[in-house]
Amino acid sequence: MVYLSRYFVITYFRSFRFIPPVAVFCLWVVIFYTYSQKDIMNSYLISSIVVYLISAWLTHSMFHREDHSERAIILTHIKSKMKFLLSKNIAVLVYGSLLIIFAIVYPLILNGFLTAPTISVIIVSIISHVLLCQLGVIVGMFFAVTKHSQYHWLATCLVLMVSLVTEAVANGIPTFLAWILWLLPPINNIVHIHNFGDSFIINTTIIQNYIIVISYIIIASSIIVYRFKKFEY
Repeated sequence: MVYLSRYFVITYFRSFRFIPPVAVFCLWVVIFYTYSQKDIMNSYLISSIVVYLISAWLTHSMFHREDHSERAIILTHIKSKMKFLLSKNIAVLVYGSLLIIFAIVYPLILNGFLTAPTISVIIVSIISHVLLCQLGVIVGMFFAVTKHSQYHWLATCLVLMVSLVTEAVANGIPTFLAWILWLLPPINNIVHIHNFGDSFIINTTIIQNYIIVISYIIIASSIIVYRFKKFEY
């Protein structure tokens, strides 16, 4: 599986499909930290949300890199759709990790914060970036694993946008429909963590929110595996 992940990383790199999402993200980070010093947790929350959006873009782009015949050859060789999905996931996370490192380190080098971040702040911010990156992969993968459709990008963008404003949407829909929002990625749990501000210690509330996000990732990943096995194109 390591070799398959490496294969996906290299072939995606050689295709140059990574350039648009990576360039957009790097440009955004540079512009975001150009003008004034910012709050640490709020800034890292915003950058983690942008990672969430970009990772979904990367996932769609990577899944549609190879044609049907190449995918069939790969699946025949490895004889496991689970390995295929996991290797694709790892490959996207490799690119996502580079974006996360840039998002975390760049403002530190630039001294772009009002105060010096504590170890707790850095740890929580890294975890938030990683989890939101994986949530973005899940959203992108959910629609990318089945037969390509002109509506896949539209559906992906819709889920991404609505997941960012679930509280506002919840206030505007009937109560009996509120359960639908539970199907969306739990972005608000990450937001609640960063609302503690720049001075905090890791507590049970933060841990509980992370457990909810991780549980969602596990359940959603299981559903994606089922979809891929049943409807793979």
